Amino acid sequence: ELELRKMALVVEQIPSVVVITGLDGAIEYVNPRFSELTGYTLDEVRGQNPRVLKSGVTPPEQYRELWQAVSAGHEWRGTFHQRRKDGTTYQEEAAIRPMRDADGRITHYLKVGEDVTARTALEQQFRQAQKMEAVGRLAGGVAHDFNNLLTVISGFTEMAMAGLEGHDPLRHDLEQVALASERGAALTRQLLAFSRKQALEPLPFVLGRVVREAESMVRRLVGEDVTIDLRTTEEDAGTILAEPGQIEQVLMNLVVNARDAMPTGGRLTIATSSLVFDHEAATQHVNVRPGPYSRLSVTDTGHGMTPDTLSRIFEPFFTTKGIGKGSGLGLSTVYGIASQLGGTVEVWSEAGQGSRFDIYFPVTLAAPSAQRAGVLPAGATGTETVLVVDDEAPVARFAQRMLAA
Repeated sequence: ELELRKMALVVEQIPSVVVITGLDGAIEYVNPRFSELTGYTLDEVRGQNPRVLKSGVTPPEQYRELWQAVSAGHEWRGTFHQRRKDGTTYQEEAAIRPMRDADGRITHYLKVGEDVTARTALEQQFRQAQKMEAVGRLAGGVAHDFNNLLTVISGFTEMAMAGLEGHDPLRHDLEQVALASERGAALTRQLLAFSRKQALEPLPFVLGRVVREAESMVRRLVGEDVTIDLRTTEEDAGTILAEPGQIEQVLMNLVVNARDAMPTGGRLTIATSSLVFDHEAATQHVNVRPGPYSRLSVTDTGHGMTPDTLSRIFEPFFTTKGIGKGSGLGLSTVYGIASQLGGTVEVWSEAGQGSRFDIYFPVTLAAPSAQRAGVLPAGATGTETVLVVDDEAPVARFAQRMLAA
């Protein structure tokens, strides 16, 4: 009796889900961990089939394989997508095996399960980070070479335009070349931001101030049919170390996506706040350390995203917009900037329910800078000899021409 009581205590207190069913699948026993995880008590599920937890995500073939295995006397292992009593879902990794009496006859079935929702999410983040890192290296290399070409094209175009009169017909053609070069340079900057290879001159500044200063730009972007709810002050989000232009780039990309998700109007909420990631919270994210963070949240009431779209939104050049309406680099740029600054991105979205993006930036102890980095005065001259070196001969020739001008 003492041994039986010990075993009963183990089953009652074990941190795993324990379910015992009859041969017909009717539940006869669940332990307290089952009730804690699912919200159902033993009285509520006794006599019920375990399908009471079905979420509709696990394929029917998996259940058929399960019953074929245990009916034949074998153990089955796999992962379920389950639904709690309150309607929320979770992932359960389970082992199900037949229980036998002293004569070896199968009398019941036993399931021992673990909630692996957090672990699975972290694994997905890690795989996504690995994929983004590989694509980022490729994108950074392409952007570097493309940038060299654009430097030559735009530089010699500007010098050619400088030698033409304003009414010269050729000047108009060169202006179109210069405009195309500028658009190409904008794409290059986004690729470099995604690949985390931008040259940075970070400053300490309050996140809320930059967001507040960008309000007029945000209002011009979204139009009159979108209501903007700005919830930020200069004191509520802490000081971060970054280039203000990076934060503006993050905000503009998120706002443009939110606007496109609300073609007939809606509500756009932009908020900043402070929070602290403890060790447990930091382990839920890849490459995030415990400590204080500033959070930028952008929420829309648009059409939302399907799980398939949600799994690919940070891939460069992936877009659900029509041809000519998006480069597919907006959200990958957001991801790259957040990663470069030591932060992370969280996304929530459901089809028809809108979307929310939370961008986390680590807080610095440095005092906020009073102004942005200055620019050296133009027009400086000298008599020195300058050695120009570049692995691209056209870039070197352009630099030499500019320095000699």
